[in-house]
Amino acid sequence: MQDPSAKTKSENDILDLLDELEEIIAQDVKVPLLKRALWVDVDEFFALTNKIRLALPNEIRRAERVVKDADRLNQEAATQAARIVQESRKEADRLVAEGRAKAEQITDETEITRAATAKAKQIMQDAEEHAREIKKGADEYARDVLENLDSYIARVMGSIRQGRDKLDAKR
Repeated sequence: MQDPSAKTKSENDILDLLDELEEIIAQDVKVPLLKRALWVDVDEFFALTNKIRLALPNEIRRAERVVKDADRLNQEAATQAARIVQESRKEADRLVAEGRAKAEQITDETEITRAATAKAKQIMQDAEEHAREIKKGADEYARDVLENLDSYIARVMGSIRQGRDKLDAKR
């Protein structure tokens, strides 16, 4: 049996708690109640836990699926955002390298050195500005995706709380 202070996410799940109760009984372990041994009719116990499972509202089952879907969507959004940022950085690096290469080529020609220097600076500024815009766009997209996901998860958590409140109200 686990240490009660070591709570995990699954211990808060009603279905997991029922599984844990059934496991205790299935292992034929004595369950102390008021410092006395309690003997349970195993068949009656399992029949009752099965009735409890069937009585659970569908909202709880749906909420569990929604939370799993939200976790998956969160992971997908984070992966997509990371990919976009990485691609943006590669594009920015390419543009900067291209700008530097052009600047070097232009400055090598002595007759137009002054014009080339100004042009090279402009190309570098344009490339860096374009790179900043790409990075900014990628960051904004990632932020929007995460905000939408946050809102979705908040709605899911509200549904879960409502389900718990309904169960608590039935006590």
